[in-house]
Amino acid sequence: MSPGEVDVWRMRVGAGEAREKARELLGAYAGCSAEAVAAALRVGRNGKPFLAAVGGGNGRDIRFNLSHSGGAAVVAVAWGVEVGVDVEALRSVSRGREIARRFFSSRELAGLDAVSVGERDAAFLRLWTRYEASVKAHGFGVWGASRAGGDFFRAEGWRVWDLSWRGEDGREYLAALCADRNAARVRSGILSV
Repeated sequence: MSPGEVDVWRMRVGAGEAREKARELLGAYAGCSAEAVAAALRVGRNGKPFLAAVGGGNGRDIRFNLSHSGGAAVVAVAWGVEVGVDVEALRSVSRGREIARRFFSSRELAGLDAVSVGERDAAFLRLWTRYEASVKAHGFGVWGASRAGGDFFRAEGWRVWDLSWRGEDGREYLAALCADRNAARVRSGILSV
């Protein structure tokens, strides 16, 4: 991987496995064990973790982000690029409108209202994954971003990519990646671990 490249991996996970599998993946990038990854984790701006240069990582810090939902996880890995990811299993969202009013712009709310009732859950989750990936790329959690203010969703110098797939469990998953302007190339793959 070169500076400016972002790799996005999706994987099937069981309960409680996502972080361990992410550490194993980061170890492969850094050329070290999952245990060494755990020891090399540091906290950056706004409390966002990163992996300090270790082992075979070419002396560069590794930026990463992890999200999991249902039986799926997504991990973004990069050198020289801030990244954020979110994944959601497609499902009914009973309080979607209430949540949308709290976090989304009036334009986004109008867009949700324009979607047929049968498509509204997918439309809400698509917006939600974009929003959460964006605030995570900036180093905030969802609640920290709501207190900080600002339009993370469309901040200048940042890009958002949508991902979707049907998992081995038969469920549909929606995900988003947000990366800063240094992202020159994004690659996506399926990790069997």
